Amino acid sequence: MNEIPLVILTPAKIYEPYPITSVVLKVAAGCNLNCSYCYEYNMGDDSWKRKPAGISDDIVRLLATRIRDHVARWGQKEFTISLHGGEPMLLGAARISHIVSLLRDGIGDATQLNFGMQTNGTLLDDDAVRVLNCAGVQIGVSLDGDGRANDLYRVDRNGNGSHARATAGIEAIRRTAPEAFGGILCVINELSNPAETLAHLASFNPPVIDFLLPHGNWDRMPPHKDGGMDLRYGRWLCAAFDAWFDGPFSHISVRYFESLLAEMMGGHSTTEAIGPGVVTLLTIATDGAMEGVDTMKSVYPGAQDLKIKLDLCSFDDALKAEHLKMRQCGLEGLCDECKACKIGHICGGGYFPHRFGNNRGFHNPSVYCHDILMLAEHMRLRVKQAVSKS
Repeated sequence: MNEIPLVILTPAKIYEPYPITSVVLKVAAGCNLNCSYCYEYNMGDDSWKRKPAGISDDIVRLLATRIRDHVARWGQKEFTISLHGGEPMLLGAARISHIVSLLRDGIGDATQLNFGMQTNGTLLDDDAVRVLNCAGVQIGVSLDGDGRANDLYRVDRNGNGSHARATAGIEAIRRTAPEAFGGILCVINELSNPAETLAHLASFNPPVIDFLLPHGNWDRMPPHKDGGMDLRYGRWLCAAFDAWFDGPFSHISVRYFESLLAEMMGGHSTTEAIGPGVVTLLTIATDGAMEGVDTMKSVYPGAQDLKIKLDLCSFDDALKAEHLKMRQCGLEGLCDECKACKIGHICGGGYFPHRFGNNRGFHNPSVYCHDILMLAEHMRLRVKQAVSKS
């Protein structure tokens, strides 16, 4: 399959675009790890092989121009850039600092720029952290729990676990520039103990922990999930929520739980993984290609491709692409099942790539629909009980 079925893209209502407010910038196309669940390298899409290993100064300067023009046109005062890969630290901290400087110089002082970097942590040391901190980069590290849980999937090219090296990188941040610690990103290992996983991640005192459900869809089930009614991930999340809600770690932000709670209470999610909010994110590849969210690569090869590049197209051109339009329709873009569901307005149909199925494209509930429903009902009950006791 090469194209997304047009029938599910944009609702009949008049579409009004929202400006791009953040970019995932792929500064490196390769990685020193070989995580078995990785959407970039191990789920069928091999477009990275045809990309430059590292982004060039020319592409960075062109991106700065596109961002500068876009924020000026839309009157934006703030913009977020997340440095990503592959593994961005393959370029070295000095190169990353140079990229940040080019972007700051090219975009100018009229817009507040927020820089983050997502890394596997294995290449961080004290010197690298100092350089990144001086450049104003917040450092997020990927870690899936303790050594046993993390090293089941997060291994290097020789099959060796990454936990020891990743945690050494985290300790370098905590030791050298704790203010640069952006948090920990944890892909749920359904075989791990939820409470122990939370406790291990919390032991590093991150400002935020973000749990991610492993990528999968109706045509390609997530790891060990036996159909939509298999609730193993829902049970994992409920147990992790209890450990957070009842335990000594409630002072640490857990983005998935807080976002779901916010939506329940009339607020707004801070993650695109949950909630009906409009997505205003664009991915830029190392060759300057403009893409939808990069996790679309987990759906089918090329699903992320907008078929436009920075040298010929503006961000406003990207807003015309169906890939982005269908993610900016909010509740109007959900399937009938989600619109009729009692929590459809809360979960927003779940994470977009997880809705895919060849029969109806993205016009489905998330493959994790019943897991999310289980978690939402559990959280509602726990909060109600806590309020009644207060």
